[in-house]
Amino acid sequence: QVGEKGSKAAPEAAREREAARRRRLPSTMAQQEFSGLQGKALKSALQDYPSRQEIMANIPKQCFQKNTTLSMAYAALSVSMTILCLLFGYYLIPMTWLALPLWMAYAAVTGTVVTGCWVVAHECGHGAFSDSVIVRDAVGYLLHTVLLVPYFSWQRSHGVHHSRTNHASEGETHVPGKADDPQNQAMYQLAENVGEGPFAIIHMALILLVGWPMYILKGATGGPMRGATNHFYPYAGATGQHELFPGKWKSKVWLSDIGIAAFVAGLVYWGIKEGSAMKVVAMYVGPYIVCNAWLVGYTWLQHTDVDVPHLDGDLWTWQKGA
Repeated sequence: QVGEKGSKAAPEAAREREAARRRRLPSTMAQQEFSGLQGKALKSALQDYPSRQEIMANIPKQCFQKNTTLSMAYAALSVSMTILCLLFGYYLIPMTWLALPLWMAYAAVTGTVVTGCWVVAHECGHGAFSDSVIVRDAVGYLLHTVLLVPYFSWQRSHGVHHSRTNHASEGETHVPGKADDPQNQAMYQLAENVGEGPFAIIHMALILLVGWPMYILKGATGGPMRGATNHFYPYAGATGQHELFPGKWKSKVWLSDIGIAAFVAGLVYWGIKEGSAMKVVAMYVGPYIVCNAWLVGYTWLQHTDVDVPHLDGDLWTWQKGA
């Protein structure tokens, strides 16, 4: 739902636009209007909001205090649990097809556990892990690199995301496409053809399996102002005001790439020493896919709902987006 500045005939114009939209959408999609809030958030988007300063002033001071010792304890806990899972898989699960159910269970458990490491690195990227820039960037870089996440590239893009949350054109991720876009029309038609239930299953599987790679490689779900960004190549996407990696961030992207390249080389070397890539696939790729699915799954739930307004132009403010 994208807000636009209204005129004196705004209610009538809005009804005409809604009628036109309904004519464009397949019947099964047009029936799905609101979720639990019944449009309450959409209406509140036009009301006055407190200023950013007022919001920050009402957050308890302890929420801004960083505890490096406690943060390191959480990091150590997640890393230790992950290592235990890896040791269990390496020494106790045989590399046979009969053990495939065990390897699937291993991937589910280890991928879930290592998501804790992802979240710790997320806090490092936000600057919440420690007051020390060196400590938080060192921990975040290490943890994200072993999960094939370009740390500094993501740090920058995630910061842009939070600065333009729910912006209909400048948002960095989770920006809904417009209903009259030809590509989205094809998706609506597919849902009509296969049925909403089967379409939801197919769509969910695709998002959970390839959503994260499509985001870091092509900027999937980013706003139209961003272009096709790439977290490994800082010159991709828009230039100028909406450039994702301006100035010094380009060198930080390359620094992130060096870590990823070194770790991938380590995985290749491991596979060569094992005499087969299957051990690497079983122990690393399986949990990696599960971890990415968790990442995409919970962020998807956090950012997408038909009741959440995505605003543009003068209607958007940081407060409304947040």
